[in-house]
Order: sequence, then structure tokens, then C-alpha cells
Amino acid sequence: MSELAPKDVSPNASAPILFKEPLDRSEAGLPDWYMPWASGVLLPSDEVIRHATENRPATLLRRRWTLFPKSEGEAHARFRIDRTWTLFVMTYGNLSVAVRRKELEPRRVQGLAFLLGSIPVCAHTLEAAKRLAEYYHINWVAQADEIGWVDTTVCRE
Repeated sequence: MSELAPKDVSPNASAPILFKEPLDRSEAGLPDWYMPWASGVLLPSDEVIRHATENRPATLLRRRWTLFPKSEGEAHARFRIDRTWTLFVMTYGNLSVAVRRKELEPRRVQGLAFLLGSIPVCAHTLEAAKRLAEYYHINWVAQADEIGWVDTTVCRE
């Protein structure tokens, strides 16, 4: 058995499900500027959202998101991580997207995506999008993870 393979997993164990069924871009209601190359979006599974919620960095637990009145296509929650990054959650239709902006490069906006094909990852609730943003901002370090941050206006395939 490979050293990388878990030793306590039975051969019949199933891999975790990362996403629910994909949605067409027109159903998602994303604006044209947001990852314009994507023809659809992916919704994370309950398992992914639960993992992100349960494994939030302890340093973020005492901090609060700043909420704004809910309006279509505008940031409706903001969370300043440090002097470098600010996380936002924006609502389009019935979906929320997590984005982040680097303070020294305000035109550079990144969104959560499935990295193989740069497909946007959206959530059905504001809270789920916030948990995903917090988790992947802190825990994603150019590793072999399937979800990560991509520039929202430049295709990275």
C-alpha cells in the first residue's frame, strides 16, 4: 500500500462528493464580467460546506463580517482578513459567490472556482459562501486541492 493512501479506509469506501449537479450560467444569473469563460457553475456538496465550517481557522472565529443591505450584484458582506486581503460575498439571483481582493491591487478580484477548468463555485446561502471564503482563503496554498482562487476576468486553464 502506498504511504500516501490512508491505511484505515476500507476498499469499499467511496470518495467524498465535492459538488452537486452543475447549473447553467443563465440559471445562476452571474454577471458577464465574472469568470466570463465559464458556461456554468458548481454548487459545493453539503460535505464540503460542513468541512469548511468545522475547520474554520481559529483566528477568524472572533472576527465578524460587515453586512450591507442585500442588493443584486453588490457586496453584501465584507471581511477584512488583514492589511493585504478583503473577502466579499456577493449575491446574484439565488446564489452567493465568494470573492477576494488584494488591497494593493484593487482591480484584481479573485473568485472561488473548481481549478480544473476554472468553473465558478457558488453557494445557495450567504453563510455557506462566507464559510467557504474563510476556509479557502486561509487553507489553500497552491496544493493539489480542487477548489481555489482564480482571477475573475482571466481564464486559467
